[in-house]
Amino acid sequence: MKTKKQSNKPKRLSGIGHHNYDEYLDNYAWLDKPLNIEYLNKPKPIKSLPFQQVWVIDNYLSPAIWSSWREWRDASTKWGRQNKVFRNDEYQHIYWGEAAYINVGESGRNHDGNALKDNYGNGKMVSYALYNYNNPRFLTSFWKKNVLARGHEGYRHSHIDWFIHKLRQDFRFNWEYFQYCGFNGQTIGQDGTVHEDTHLNDSALTNLSFLYYDQEYWEDDWGGDLIFYNREYHDHTVTGIPEDEDQYEIGRLQYKPNRLVVMNGAITHRHPAPSAEYTKENGFPFRTSMVVRGDRCSLWKEQ
Repeated sequence: MKTKKQSNKPKRLSGIGHHNYDEYLDNYAWLDKPLNIEYLNKPKPIKSLPFQQVWVIDNYLSPAIWSSWREWRDASTKWGRQNKVFRNDEYQHIYWGEAAYINVGESGRNHDGNALKDNYGNGKMVSYALYNYNNPRFLTSFWKKNVLARGHEGYRHSHIDWFIHKLRQDFRFNWEYFQYCGFNGQTIGQDGTVHEDTHLNDSALTNLSFLYYDQEYWEDDWGGDLIFYNREYHDHTVTGIPEDEDQYEIGRLQYKPNRLVVMNGAITHRHPAPSAEYTKENGFPFRTSMVVRGDRCSLWKEQ
């Protein structure tokens, strides 16, 4: 894996011009010191953006709802080798995942029928998907605009819609540009690599990303922590799992079932594979999570 020599500033990223590069760096100066990680007893409104800390809420869903959620996820998720990080012109890791919602704009295509066919294929249900795409009866919230439900030909995921509604209500915000929602799954040997959950441009300053850990059982010594790094790693010449990553770590969170993590997706991070060995009793440890993220967030005005 490539490593990075220590420097005062990360190298210039593609898409960041000379005229605004220093300003861009200043926006992330808060990532040059230990990350402020706050453990909350319950959700609370987000007061300002950019979101320059990490919130952690344990037991986010009540036991009954969490049990129902796991049953639904186990029955409906079609795990495939879909979770990929593309960095420095190559794939860095590939492990289990399934996309639930994706914004057409994230594919780099126009919001047209060809973009829909890229996602839905050319099956008999494509015409139905085209009919229902941005149909007013589905656009009950602005975040759904130009958002596709992967594999559902125009239908929506009612459980995920409820979860997203709960996030917006609990933290008092709206997504003006919803990017992605999907599931991740890692088992032994499937290490995550350094990446961000948004584009590194002005829109990332108002990004909000949520990670929900929904595995039913997890031992404390099974690994799979979420590791955060300073802005040095915004340099996309850094790939994989750098050997000197400890020098740039600014925070770490343990994987814990029914835990919600609230963060700015512009923070460079990764999540290692489970470190536990296979046993007949526990099987292969499977680290599962759901990510929900978007840019250009707006906060609710207090009444």
